[in-house]
Amino acid sequence: MRTKGASVGNHSTMSCLDFQSLLSAMLDAQVTDNEASGAMLHLEHCSDCTDFFGAIRLQALAHNELEAHQFDVAKCSISAVKDFFGDSDDAQIVRRLARALYQLGKAYTLMAASEDNYLLSVSEAPVDIEAFADSEASSALADAQLAGTDNSEKISLPTGKKHALAKGKSLLEQCLVLKPQYSEANLYLGQIHVHLQDLEQAFTQFEKVFKGSERLVMRVHAAMQIAMVFNEQQNHKSALRYYRWIVASGILELDATFGFVFHNIAMQHQQLNDEQHAQRALELYRQYDFEGWQQSLKILGQN
Repeated sequence: MRTKGASVGNHSTMSCLDFQSLLSAMLDAQVTDNEASGAMLHLEHCSDCTDFFGAIRLQALAHNELEAHQFDVAKCSISAVKDFFGDSDDAQIVRRLARALYQLGKAYTLMAASEDNYLLSVSEAPVDIEAFADSEASSALADAQLAGTDNSEKISLPTGKKHALAKGKSLLEQCLVLKPQYSEANLYLGQIHVHLQDLEQAFTQFEKVFKGSERLVMRVHAAMQIAMVFNEQQNHKSALRYYRWIVASGILELDATFGFVFHNIAMQHQQLNDEQHAQRALELYRQYDFEGWQQSLKILGQN
């Protein structure tokens, strides 16, 4: 078995052993966006690792009481997959898989936002997982597919933004089946709906976070996205309400990088032909980010 990969573009060809190590880190939320992107690209070109990841998903779903009745075949003994999870109990398995699904779904979403990069990030064919075809995990996955209990699609070669959005949507939805209160997954799923121009579904995902998250920063991110949806719909007064909520939330005292909200507020006031309040918002922005304020003046055509 080969264990080394050649560099292609901005990514390196990842060995299957490297992928399994990275997948283990993904289960523990210990990967960067670039590493998750590398894992995503490996899955695009390696059918064996796709099958291995599919077997892991089936095993985890079998531990999820909400979905267990749909995945009875996955309850068979799969030593390779069980060894992968180690001594994790049912709840830990479900939680860890949700993290991996989120990381991969996020990687597809980010790649969809940069379609040119996505099309250029084609790596060489990866190495195989030794003897996977004869393993228990492979047999269980094949049985699940024949029984109709594996509703995941095979990952195919890249075909651009549409492909990335479809894969990201599927992975994030599976993540939310396992962990419904995963705010980050809701936000990225909402982003996918924005790209698909389904603003109603995007709003639904963002609103779940805005109303349901206990973390202020997540609610702020959701409010920002909701405001942007309203802006797309030319509903500038509603967008302003959410931007003002962000300011009133106190997040700027905790993280000044959110100061760019004043640029967005100024932009909404301009759309409403209210130059006085637009200027006031820009003055407030200057207090938080001088360089950002200068760029904002250029964007909004201010002197």
